Amino acid sequence: MIKIGICDNDENELKFIRKILALAAVNMELDFKLFFFNNGESLINFYNNNQLDILLLDIELDKSDGIEVAGSIRNLFCDQTVKIIFISSHSEYVFKSFDVSAYHYLVKPLNSEKLIELVLKLYHELTELDDKNLITIKLRSGGEKQILRKNEIVSFELIDSPKRWISVSTMKGSYDTTGRLNTYWEDLRDFDFFKVYRSIVINLNYLNRISASSVVMDNGIQYPLSRRIKKDLNDIYAKFMLKTYNRKKDLE
Repeated sequence: MIKIGICDNDENELKFIRKILALAAVNMELDFKLFFFNNGESLINFYNNNQLDILLLDIELDKSDGIEVAGSIRNLFCDQTVKIIFISSHSEYVFKSFDVSAYHYLVKPLNSEKLIELVLKLYHELTELDDKNLITIKLRSGGEKQILRKNEIVSFELIDSPKRWISVSTMKGSYDTTGRLNTYWEDLRDFDFFKVYRSIVINLNYLNRISASSVVMDNGIQYPLSRRIKKDLNDIYAKFMLKTYNRKKDLE
């Protein structure tokens, strides 16, 4: 089930969005659950124990700034996967929304057809990619299975080659498993991952910086980088950033 959050301090706006999305759910047989927040504080409190798939977020809230709230979701709660759609009466905020990786920007008064079109597009993307975007690892300690989204994984590192021990890092922690690194690598090529070393695969979405002989990830982990691989990484990362930039340009 897709979880959609709507945060707006205007009660009439919340009722309008609720009505539009509820009708779409019934008429199009969509499986999602709606969560409503009338201020940034209640949304942040919700995030202490929960996450969302899609978030419609008003920028001009009573006691907080929607972009600052989105920043907390991205950084404090380490959620890089939620699709944030900003809504505002002022179009000049659109460029600030780039800083928190906004998916889209809607200007009030909201157009119901545009809102449904956008949410429907995201809904189908998320449901279609859900199985493809999941990866199941067997924990080395206890043998329990852990399901992770590929886009929340920061890196894979082979920490013991003979025993095939692999450390899987996320922004919230790491998991130890066993297996063949190349098997994971082949499955991850289409998800913005790159092999920076024979025993290390990183997610470009979490690449913080490239230095002379290493890469540093957003979670602070540093990995070695050879001169030969560095050239390839620079080329790949430039293409990745261009793709990201072009998507953000669609917001304008």
